[in-house]
Amino acid sequence: MGDVGYAMGKGAGSGRGAEHAAAALTAVAAGMAVAGSLVPQFGEGPGLLGEGAGAFRYVPELVLVVAAAGMMPFRRTFGVAAGLVVAYAPFAWSNAVGDIEFALSGQGGMGPGFVVLRTAHVLLVMAAVAAFAALARGGWPRSAGGGPSWAVAGACLALLGLLGEWLPWVRTTTTWSQDGERVSDHLDCCTLFKEEVGLPASVSAVAAALVAAGMLALAAFTARRDVSAGLALGVACWLLPDILSSTAQQLTWEPGDPETLRQAWEYDVESFRLLEATESQSLLPGMWITTVSVVGMLLFAAGRARRTG
Repeated sequence: MGDVGYAMGKGAGSGRGAEHAAAALTAVAAGMAVAGSLVPQFGEGPGLLGEGAGAFRYVPELVLVVAAAGMMPFRRTFGVAAGLVVAYAPFAWSNAVGDIEFALSGQGGMGPGFVVLRTAHVLLVMAAVAAFAALARGGWPRSAGGGPSWAVAGACLALLGLLGEWLPWVRTTTTWSQDGERVSDHLDCCTLFKEEVGLPASVSAVAAALVAAGMLALAAFTARRDVSAGLALGVACWLLPDILSSTAQQLTWEPGDPETLRQAWEYDVESFRLLEATESQSLLPGMWITTVSVVGMLLFAAGRARRTG
């Protein structure tokens, strides 16, 4: 049966119901994601794609959902698309819940883009459930046998991703004059665990990192190469937004306003002038380790997809 026949469901019978549901839900989610990114999220602000450096956070997700919608209706690419939405669904759900809690707290009014995008996230989760059911009907994920080399690669990438998310990414250094010498102090941001007590700084962030590692392990051990490639791509799309936005912010970062710094330190104008305080910012190993892991995931996905026959 050809791709077009698969897309139309010719001769598929009731066994294709889950595939058709996943394809339809993903297509609607993609349309809503595109529309929601162009209109205000909160109040009268710009759409997500009009937020300058902040837009980089959303581009990977938009590309993922549109690509999945394009591939889902066809037999040859269904496995990759299904892997994409299954891997990305936990992040989409976490993102939707967190944003809804933020909006309900009264810190920001919900604009039309907010409602449309969060609805798209919920639909994407529903599509992932349908896609998982379709894959399970075909024997996945019970089928195993990705091979030892893929298993080792997936395990290493999962550990690298966790390590990169655990470590801080950005250091802001403040330098000032004291007793005739230049001294400095720094603040590192941001880690999965609070350094002073060793507790999660964000339960959802820790959960997302652990689920991402689990998805990579699943991608490494599954025998279905197309699904494996999709899972790895989906996890990469979890991490790419933070990498792109951190890089963009670093390239466009400017020192804080001296007056704001003076007020934060509670100094009078003359005393602060004598301090000659300055700020600088640098990227830490956490970001570079995560970047290496994401590049590895993309290569992993390409290798698995290339070997799909």
